[in-house]
Amino acid sequence: MNIYLVLSLLAIVIQGLFAFFEMACVSFNKVRLQYYVSIGTRRAIWLEYLLKRPSRLFGTTLIGITTSLVIGSECARRFYESMNLNPDWAPLTQVPLVVIFGELAPMFAARRHPEQSAMFCVPLMILLARILTNLKLGDVLFIDEIHRMPKAAEEYLYSAMEDFSLDLLIDTGPNARTVQVKLNPFTLVGATTRSGLLSAPMRSRFLISLRLDYYEPPALKQIIKRSGSILNMDLSNEAALEIANRSRGTPRIANNLLRWVRDFSQIQKQKSIDRLLVRKALDMLAIDEKGLDEMDKKILSVIIDHHDGGPVGLNNLAVACGEESHTIEEVYEPFLTLQGMIKRTPRGRVATAAAYEHLGRKPKKIPESLQ
Repeated sequence: MNIYLVLSLLAIVIQGLFAFFEMACVSFNKVRLQYYVSIGTRRAIWLEYLLKRPSRLFGTTLIGITTSLVIGSECARRFYESMNLNPDWAPLTQVPLVVIFGELAPMFAARRHPEQSAMFCVPLMILLARILTNLKLGDVLFIDEIHRMPKAAEEYLYSAMEDFSLDLLIDTGPNARTVQVKLNPFTLVGATTRSGLLSAPMRSRFLISLRLDYYEPPALKQIIKRSGSILNMDLSNEAALEIANRSRGTPRIANNLLRWVRDFSQIQKQKSIDRLLVRKALDMLAIDEKGLDEMDKKILSVIIDHHDGGPVGLNNLAVACGEESHTIEEVYEPFLTLQGMIKRTPRGRVATAAAYEHLGRKPKKIPESLQ
């Protein structure tokens, strides 16, 4: 069975569990709860603890439901991609399943049997409440890939960012009511590579917006040296700098190349790693001194050899390279453009003089209309 399908269904089950417990708590008969507390029932004591602290109770369910929604949505999209279907169709099946099995069915069951439901779930919720809603004064909440957050979760964060409170809607229909949960002042840090996908209200609520640039080779060299010491590698400064120059300014790529060099040195039975060994190892991957790999050079070669340096359309270029157009546009083009080897024009992609020089070709004269 497809792993993404399993994870997507598991996320719906987890979301249903949180909705199930929340409805059971608000539907529990308070007189019977006090009776259970008076006779020393441990689970009733835990439940009373949560009901007296709505910030922990509803904060836990909010975080659990939101997290399940995010993970389930992403897994549903990945499942559609693995089945060669359009991932934009995923909500057509995901939303009905979430509404029925993640909301309506658990809430209906909890309303029918609130006591058994609450007593069954309360130990797990106590544990999660202590973990998830333990934001203290001055804590930092970090959200990676914040542009993927559902709009409903964004709206909850608005009041949390401005007033340090959560306005939670409890129950539905005539019994619906709002509970305001006070939060300790905290700092929210969001990270994204696609800030344009953030909604304008969310983006405007961040007081400071910073942009992280690519790492320079000297900084990458220090990272590589540190990673080498963790891996117990005898790595020279020149070898570390050589890896840094071919890492596209990205520490993750640098560490991946470092592990490849380590494996290569072990196969070659070399204990100390110098610049020559690094060059041999990375040449096997067709990664040159500027960090261009085989596909990067193939894109440049297609533009220069097949289309006289351009212009060439993206779809035409993708077919010639045997790669998807969005992969070329999002994975390969940004680095080639950053290196000044490709120029985007209204008529298509054009190879620059730097691309000709890097491939050892004689540059052609670029028409003024394309410059």
